[in-house]
Amino acid sequence: MNITVIGAGYVGLVSGACLADFGNDVLCLDLDSDKVDTLNRGAIPIYEPGLEQLVARNADAGRLRFTTDVAESVKHGSVQFIAVGTPSDDDGSADVRYVLDAARNIAKHMDDYKLIVDKSTVPVGTAERVEAVMQEELQRRGKRVRFSVVSNPEFLKEGAAVEDFMRPDRIVVGGAEDKAITIMRQLYAPINRVHDRMIVMDTRSAELTKYAANAMLATRISFMNEMRVASIALAAYLVSSAERVSMTIIRSWTRLIGAYSCRMMAIALSSAPPTTIRSGRMKSSTAAPSVRNSGLDTTLKRARLPRRCSSSCITAST
Repeated sequence: MNITVIGAGYVGLVSGACLADFGNDVLCLDLDSDKVDTLNRGAIPIYEPGLEQLVARNADAGRLRFTTDVAESVKHGSVQFIAVGTPSDDDGSADVRYVLDAARNIAKHMDDYKLIVDKSTVPVGTAERVEAVMQEELQRRGKRVRFSVVSNPEFLKEGAAVEDFMRPDRIVVGGAEDKAITIMRQLYAPINRVHDRMIVMDTRSAELTKYAANAMLATRISFMNEMRVASIALAAYLVSSAERVSMTIIRSWTRLIGAYSCRMMAIALSSAPPTTIRSGRMKSSTAAPSVRNSGLDTTLKRARLPRRCSSSCITAST
């Protein structure tokens, strides 16, 4: 499948490289000529584990290319991903002018059916605005060309973006036309072979789902931060009994190691002759601290160290 990804930023570059790795012919469009030159030389402007190798492999195979030519990019892809930035305005609202400009450019150059995929994080109702802008441009040209608009928000974490795209928890697709949904199912077929992760809904619901996921993540992080403050103030734990035992053992070992180090340093600096060692064991009067005489052996016998200790923080993915 021929795919165009508009915007070679964080989301666009990761999406384009992963789609190319599925076997698609991907052309990434970006108006920043310096960035495109950098990408064509085999370097990437961002750091993401595994991304550089992914880009290089698919570029060498001829499945991933980069350009600044808008007309070429529109002609190339039957599926047009819009993955441009949506910076915040002064009032905190998302600025979607780059999304609308991308849609307008598609309508300005298209001559056959196109599927427009909103990948950017956009306010609810943006897909309808994209459709209106494209219809307006086509009418200005005097063209009657069919197209579809779907919402396909991204849920990528920095540091694990490639893994999140290749093995997603869910694939949210918002659209009303059967043809568009069928194309999206074909596009994501390589990662839906075992489990169907695609959730189909209308465009407004898909756009709201992205904001709901972001808001839930922020809420969970803020909540756990507040609970951490409360636990310190109340001298209480936010972990299970097994984790408390593990934390107690770790603290005991830390004190033991510190005491042992201090004792050995004192012996080394002492002017008195070293203690006679008999049968490979120091006399009890000058013996360095050990598990046996520290009382920690009793703790170790009573408590079983769990295989895995989770932190008190909640990590969520969106």
